[in-house]
Amino acid sequence: MNADSRELRGRGILFKLLRSGLWDRVIQPADLSHQHYAYLKHHASKQTVEGILDYALAKPENHIRLAEREDVFDIIAKSRQIAHENARLNGVLSELCSLLHTNNIPFVIVKGQTIAGLMAHPETRTPGDIDFYIPPTHFQQAQELIAREWQVEYEHDEEEGEQHLAFTHNGVILEMHFRLLAFASKKNQRIFDEIIEGGMAMENLTSNPSPLTHKDIPTLPPESNLLYTFLHLYHHLVELGCGLRQFCDVAVLCHAYCQHLDKQLFARMLRDLDFDKAFRVVETILVDHLGLPAEECPLPYDNNDRKHADDILEIVFQRGNFGKYGRKTAVRSGTNYYIEQTSIKLSHYRLFYRLSPREVRASLLLGIPKKIFHAWGRSRK
Repeated sequence: MNADSRELRGRGILFKLLRSGLWDRVIQPADLSHQHYAYLKHHASKQTVEGILDYALAKPENHIRLAEREDVFDIIAKSRQIAHENARLNGVLSELCSLLHTNNIPFVIVKGQTIAGLMAHPETRTPGDIDFYIPPTHFQQAQELIAREWQVEYEHDEEEGEQHLAFTHNGVILEMHFRLLAFASKKNQRIFDEIIEGGMAMENLTSNPSPLTHKDIPTLPPESNLLYTFLHLYHHLVELGCGLRQFCDVAVLCHAYCQHLDKQLFARMLRDLDFDKAFRVVETILVDHLGLPAEECPLPYDNNDRKHADDILEIVFQRGNFGKYGRKTAVRSGTNYYIEQTSIKLSHYRLFYRLSPREVRASLLLGIPKKIFHAWGRSRK
């Protein structure tokens, strides 16, 4: 269902403030009623961008006047909470890097804190968990090392078990990947795995002292790092939905890499995977709504690409972070959950088929039947 004019105006204010927070830009002074403040905070929480919003609201140069004193206190408290959570994750990230470096285990950190470190104000990115990738050749060694040194128990998620193992250390959730993404298309899986394997070559790794942890944080090369971060966004968007935090992450990487990204290589990667049309549509959202300078986009786009942007934003605002909202079944189990999940996916596949036909076609022919069979088998136990 399309948003009405009042909702669109509210979204416009949210985007204006996010542009200010993301790029440290000054906006026009404004008075904000408690009702408008509550609207912005509700959507920012749903989209996991509260820290960026709060920074823009509190930025002295913006001269945003809040109607209620409680709203000011709320901003201060939430900003401190997000900064504290970031510090906690950075501490665990530092421990992880030291442990793996010391034991000569190759790895890369993806998304999360590595992107926060590229932002104008790293403490404003609402953190999640720590994702890192270990090549299959060293995965068992890393698994045994972490279990022994940190005394952790691994969690086995039936839906995500084909990609990673999850565990908790010092209150922080970490996901140790032996595969960064699972594709329905076997061709896409082969191409993507080869890209990641190539990026893991020692001469290609990017490893610089992180301003967050003051240790070397290995990350993928710019082209494969941007590719993975975008595909992670797009995968969740197509399946059940994702929030604006993921779009902000892609925008931050485009901005950080604009001077040294091999655009021809990046474009070829997208074409080989049949996701170049989808990336161009996402670029229009980054430019038109999140304020990324058009010249920092790796791929050229036109007004035809903009035609799909509104449909994507409807999913974003309806479903929120990782598609957690706008559903009747919150618990990820049971027949009703799988029926609703499949219904949402089918509606999204219809929209996204034009943007990534190979992967959507494989999902329809292979992915959904596989999950239905899996769900049916579990219901009979």
